[in-house]
Order: sequence, then C-alpha cells, then structure tokens
Amino acid sequence: MAGTIYYVGEFCFPYGEAASYRVMGNALAIQAAGLRIKVVGRNGSLSEAVQGGSPDVYHGIPYVSLAEHGARSASRVCRAWRYLQGGRQLVQWLAAHAHHDAAAIILAGGYTRYLSRLLPLARRWGIPLVVDVVEWFEPSHCFAGRYGPQRWDVELAMRSLIPASRNVIAISSFLEKHFLQRGVQVLRVPPLVDLADAKWRTSKQSAPDDRLRLAFTGNAGQKDLIVNAIRGLALLGEQAGKWEFVMVGPSRAEVVKNLGRDSGLLDLLHSTLRFVGRVSHAEALSLLGQADFSVLLRPDLRFAHAGFPTKLVESLAMGVPVICNVTSDIGLYVRDGQEGLVVSGCSPEAFAGGLRRALALTMERRLQMRADARRMAEISFDYRNWSEPMGTFMRKVIENHQGKK
Repeated sequence: MAGTIYYVGEFCFPYGEAASYRVMGNALAIQAAGLRIKVVGRNGSLSEAVQGGSPDVYHGIPYVSLAEHGARSASRVCRAWRYLQGGRQLVQWLAAHAHHDAAAIILAGGYTRYLSRLLPLARRWGIPLVVDVVEWFEPSHCFAGRYGPQRWDVELAMRSLIPASRNVIAISSFLEKHFLQRGVQVLRVPPLVDLADAKWRTSKQSAPDDRLRLAFTGNAGQKDLIVNAIRGLALLGEQAGKWEFVMVGPSRAEVVKNLGRDSGLLDLLHSTLRFVGRVSHAEALSLLGQADFSVLLRPDLRFAHAGFPTKLVESLAMGVPVICNVTSDIGLYVRDGQEGLVVSGCSPEAFAGGLRRALALTMERRLQMRADARRMAEISFDYRNWSEPMGTFMRKVIENHQGKK
C-alpha cells in the first residue's frame, strides 16, 4: 500500500501523558504491519512556539510537534479562544505537507474542534478518517458540568461526528459496542506497549521490615478512588502495619483534600503511607515494579467502562498483580487469584477484604501471581501481537474507501 498514515491530535509526543503512550503503541503496531506512519502532535512544552513543526524520529516513528495551545500563562479569554481554534494549525500543516502522500488520517481525541475540520478535509482529499476513541467523560467531569459547553462538545462527537467518520479504533468493549450499533467499522485495541524495552524489566525487592507493599500510580482525582483504598487500609486495624502503601503521583495535600472529613486517617496510617509525589515515568515504573500489588479502584460509572486504565497495563507489564474491582475490560485480563485479586466493588470494605486475602497468600503463590501478570501482559498488550489485526484493519479501511471513489 502506497502512501502515509498520519496519526494526529492534541497529544504530546513522544512522551508526557497517557495519550502519548497510547499513540506510540498503536503507531508501533501499524509500522510493524508494514505500513508507513507519521505522527503529528503537539510539543511537550506548551509555551514553546514551533513554527511549522519540528520533524524528528522516536523509536523509528517519524513525528512532528506543533504548538497548538500556546502559553499556559495566557489570559482566560486567550486560552478559551485557543481552545476553540484547536485543530486549525494541524489542518494547515496537513494541507502544506501531507496532501501529496496521505493514505489515511487517524485522529486521537480532539472532539468537535478537530472533527469539524478533519472530516471535510478527508472528504476533499478522498481518504478515510479513523478516530481513536479512548474515553467518554461523565457530565460531572466536564467544565461547567451537565449544562456546560464541554459536555455538549463530547456528546455531539460521540453520537454524531465520530460515527460520521465510519471508522473507529476503540479502547474498550463498551465503546466498541456503542459504535458498532451505529454502523461504524470498529477495531478494539487496548493500550499497547513495547515489552522489549528495558524499562519493563524489574527485580522485586522486599519492603522495609518485610511488609507487603502496595503501589498506586496516577492522580488523586475523580477517576481513581485512592481515598477508598486508604479507608479500606484503615479498616484492617493492627493488620494495617503489615503493609507499606507507596503513592506515586498524588501529594499528601491532594489526598487530604479528597479524604475530606476522613483526612485524619493519614495521621493514623502515617507509618504505613509513603507519598513519593510526581516523578518521571521511568522512576514511577521502577517504584511500581517493587510492589507486591498495585491498587486500582474505579466507580461503576460510564467513564470507567468506556475507558481502559493504562496503569493496569503498566502494572501487569511490570509483573505486579492488581487488587481491583472490575470496570471496562479489566475482567478480560485480571482473573481472580491469578493476575490479581478481584474485589466485589470500589468500597473501603470491599478493598479491605482484598487486602486480607493478600495477607493470607503464601510467598510461592505471590510469586506465581507475578509470573501470571507478566505473562498476561506479553499475550495481551505487546504491540507486536497487534500488528496483524491493526494492519488488516487499516488496509481494509483504505481499500474500502478507495473502492467507493
């Protein structure tokens, strides 16, 4: 197949956020399928103005960084204007550099601002637009809530504009079903990684005093119920001292705020909790790799079923089993007693039950669970195992579109 697939959007590349690693994994799979791909994202330093983009190569993937957003320090009015202008610079760059060889465009996120510009562009060029969909926000997670403009932006995209593309890469079965019901051609692809990379290799070390070690990586925000894990740990009473809970990402102050009236639990558990704060991705993986279990609790809400936690992939890739409740497709990859311990819900009581089960495991069983976790990652998340389905999907999308000309 001649031509280049352009993978575009408002993500940082090659690193910097979950979307960066999503695009990298998919791009590696597409390249391994023998297709030509180029990534066009935004630069990691939002204050740096890049005129016309700066071409480079990362792990064999050519990419261009554009300064779509401008400085963070701009006024609220300027930031709102730049938000509405999202995608304009990207379309200008594509028109100047990609028209001659574009075989397809893959859009990662972006919603209506990008879709309203890229759908007409793809039609004019006579090429397919594929949308990589990884989330569906709750109204409460959107700026100004249920009746705010962001909520309607998301709903318009999910129910109308994305289906208009006719081609979707979905991160979860929930999203796959949603778009299949609208007659869209869909390929479900979980987050992918390169397990041959040295960062996924680790050797387990004992926690201080031979305590079992829990690890949480991420933000103390609305998605992950880290506060319920802390409440559950407190329910263990004296048994809580048998754990060390390492939190990578959230600060103590952030957790205090989210705990609200229960913030005194941090003093009660002060010898058990260790706040690392924000560190590099490589350091976060190293700390994760030293854990006996990672923690993943999410509420039974649409956003948790539509998305798929990158932190689950990272934990299994590091050979660390997960204590989790089941949302999204987690149940496909975490079998109770093998790749992790599945708890009945996201409540403190459910999590405390999982901790008690973990304490009762023999060392032999815990080592076997580490091996099971790594094996599941090798089968399910290494990009090499997705090169054939990804290549088949993209070729079909392009060939079907050419047949309609």
